Amino acid sequence: MVDVDILIIGQPTVAFTPEEINAIKDWFNTGNKVVWIAADSDYGPGPSIQEIANLLLENIGSSLRIDLCAVEDPVQNAKKPYRVVANVEPDPAAEEVKTGVVNPVLYHGPALVAYVAPNGTWKPLEGWLRRT
Repeated sequence: MVDVDILIIGQPTVAFTPEEINAIKDWFNTGNKVVWIAADSDYGPGPSIQEIANLLLENIGSSLRIDLCAVEDPVQNAKKPYRVVANVEPDPAAEEVKTGVVNPVLYHGPALVAYVAPNGTWKPLEGWLRRT
């Protein structure tokens, strides 16, 4: 993974081995790297997928975690509140993420992202963003 700057992991269903976690951590710690990991809401196998994702996040030193919940939108959805539809509006520094995206994106059964404070308590992401 020497020439890779972004690692995208989509909803892992099998736990990473310690060797895989260490390889990702070593790569990430070389600097200027991004890990994007998807999980699921609290529906069906979602909790086990979240556990795998959160363990990786913890092991690479991230304060971010995927919270065990589900987000619903009764207004902007694809015929069911758990099928949230939203526009992609990234920060200017990440504008390339939006390349080619012209329509709203479907987030089927999304969950929330939170952060873990130094004392181990989980906090809303908006509080984490204010401290930076």
